[in-house]
Amino acid sequence: MDTFLIISIPPEDFSDHMIEELITMVHDTDKKLNVYTIGSDLYRLRQNAGYVPVSIDSETVFILQQAISFCQQTNGVFDITVGPLVDLYRFHEVEPYVPSKKEIDTVRPLVDYKEIVLDEINRTAFLPTKGMYIDLSGVLKGYILDKISDFFVKQDIEHFYVNFGGNLSLSLEEALYVGIENPFNKSPQKGFFCSQGFVSTSSATHQFFDQGTKRYSHIIHPYTGSAEPIIGSATVVTWSGIESDFLSTYFFLVGTQPDPKIQKQYVSQSSIYLYTLKEVFTIYAEHYSS
Repeated sequence: MDTFLIISIPPEDFSDHMIEELITMVHDTDKKLNVYTIGSDLYRLRQNAGYVPVSIDSETVFILQQAISFCQQTNGVFDITVGPLVDLYRFHEVEPYVPSKKEIDTVRPLVDYKEIVLDEINRTAFLPTKGMYIDLSGVLKGYILDKISDFFVKQDIEHFYVNFGGNLSLSLEEALYVGIENPFNKSPQKGFFCSQGFVSTSSATHQFFDQGTKRYSHIIHPYTGSAEPIIGSATVVTWSGIESDFLSTYFFLVGTQPDPKIQKQYVSQSSIYLYTLKEVFTIYAEHYSS
């Protein structure tokens, strides 16, 4: 995973061995679950799509169960098989590209989380169509933050600050002011105080391209294949790293129109801050208390 990791803990809790163990855990998790890492479970699953099931680690089974559950709860608005649509836009190439409707329609049959065959008992996974693949980037940073937080708890480290690629895990004595970047001028004009919890933001600020008067984000809507954002950014504060990661992606796609099931299950215990396309900062929900 091409990102950064910042960790702050009290000096009396620090040891070289502990930090080395932590970094090794993060690298090992990424190697196992990153679809772009040669030899990872998801890489092998992608290579064998349309051919045979592949054996996967118990941890891979666990996170796939959680990610598929998120897909089900959102009726596929959040879909971990959306990668083929993202690839059409060539975000990582010198010349990004806006695909035609015909190209999108050709690829869309490859995007359907319901086609994932996960055998929890035998620890195998299968994708029935060549070209399909699973990309966990919508939950992976949050999941790793959960693991880091659990690691600190097991080490009896009570207070810590972790910034993993912009996603935060906080366990602090005093509340920290967390600035929310304005996606249009990249300055933290708004924010909130938080001492405990997880924070995730999804936006079109860092992975995007402009063509004409339109901006195209790397977060694609699985239903339409559209990369045109309907809001500027979504920031979620809640009690779980993987859930904050998932929810920020979901709210970036739906804006202020979440599914009632999501509203009932998650919004009632989270704080959600949105920037509209007109640069208006909106507090959609403020229920999380640290």
